[in-house]
Amino acid sequence: MPYGPNGNELHRQSATYLDRILRGGKPENLPVQEAIKFETILNLKAAQQIELTISPQMAARADEVNE
Repeated sequence: MPYGPNGNELHRQSATYLDRILRGGKPENLPVQEAIKFETILNLKAAQQIELTISPQMAARADEVNE
């Protein structure tokens, strides 16, 4: 059950940051960027194999559920 920053969103932020550098911005003058969007992914098959019960509420709140 990973919980972390959305990979696609990180790539978008990185591309924007790189664009600013390639256009002449100095990296030391650019603001530090943090992840904005986080996601939770549940793997129900793996949870079942280790005999872990996932509540329906948890599964409903997850961004992605793999069965």
